[in-house]
Amino acid sequence: MEGAKAVIDYAPNSADDYVSPPIQWVAFESGEVIKWRAPSIGEQVVVLNLSGGVDEAHAIALPATYCSEFLPDDTDPRKTSLSVLDVFKVTADFDGNYLVEANNSIKFVTPSFTVEAADIISMQTNDYIRTANTSKTKGTHSQTGDVKVTGSLDVSAQIKTPTLVSYSPGAFSMSSNGAVLSAATISGVTFSTHKHMVNKEGEPTELPSN
Repeated sequence: MEGAKAVIDYAPNSADDYVSPPIQWVAFESGEVIKWRAPSIGEQVVVLNLSGGVDEAHAIALPATYCSEFLPDDTDPRKTSLSVLDVFKVTADFDGNYLVEANNSIKFVTPSFTVEAADIISMQTNDYIRTANTSKTKGTHSQTGDVKVTGSLDVSAQIKTPTLVSYSPGAFSMSSNGAVLSAATISGVTFSTHKHMVNKEGEPTELPSN
């Protein structure tokens, strides 16, 4: 390989050297849309000698034909695929499915990225990291497992725990010094204003009146 040119071996199984000078490797997209890939050693091509000269000064190499060294791993007529060695593969089928497989990583760099999924978005991973100045979720959020918060938690609606305790907006706050509870309702009783009546000193109090 010399840049976008390649040397073609016309007799790869012969002991004799029968090779071309560096000739242009044809790209299928080479305008405002450009696609680049280097030819692989052993890849089979078709050579067109446009001028017919023995020096092949105007010859071009047209990629490519399948050979024993490079065969597709799937010949389903209802699929198309693009693979890079065994580390990256893109597969599309006639049913509208699109699969991207990468052994290392996939990265998107763009000012804006939108995903529209009518039914579901599913993610399975060991660690999920999201970094943003502002993160917004619209709709009901369900969490299975523990939630750990580093920093303040601002809740503008009512906080509820299962059937026992509910807090009014702004009634409950937590800091490094502990928790502050200004109002709560426990089993229908207002925590901040209810009263226990005492009939006789030393006896248990009555149930709260409100």
